[in-house]
Amino acid sequence: MTEAPSLKKVSSPEEMENVRVGYQVAVNFVWYLGEMVWAKYNAMLVANSVVIAAIGIGLTSQQLLPMLTVGLSVVGLILCTLWFQLVKRGVDQLSSYMAAARELEDEYLANRVRVISRGNDFAAGKQVTYQIGGKSKTIRMSSWGRLMRTQAASYLVIAVFAVVYALMLIQALQ
Repeated sequence: MTEAPSLKKVSSPEEMENVRVGYQVAVNFVWYLGEMVWAKYNAMLVANSVVIAAIGIGLTSQQLLPMLTVGLSVVGLILCTLWFQLVKRGVDQLSSYMAAARELEDEYLANRVRVISRGNDFAAGKQVTYQIGGKSKTIRMSSWGRLMRTQAASYLVIAVFAVVYALMLIQALQ
């Protein structure tokens, strides 16, 4: 069983304000970076969908244009590589700011503010208890929600697109 973290003493109201502002900045960065990761993900999803549609039109046209299919398939594979890199970098940055916020929670705010730590436990499939209106409420992510983490599902979608491009490339080269 893990021990509860020991709180560091805050020596002055000014120091507590610095902790509060630092925590707020870290949480704001988590929010901002999360939004940026999904915006980039969605933009790349649209771009890849357009490329797939263009390849499909090329494959079904009266004039079969194998070089167009080859070229677009290569472009699609490059897009998938960039897509993966953008998502991976964004998730890594997000993890860094979440760790910073979690560190402030553990060292200065434990038993007072536990937003990030409880969110992490909830995402890991653990039960989390909240005190609402003087009553305890325990929640846990549904079993469907625990089947696959969002990051893994995102990478799976990218991999599916890459496989489709590779298959189209192989088909065009035959």
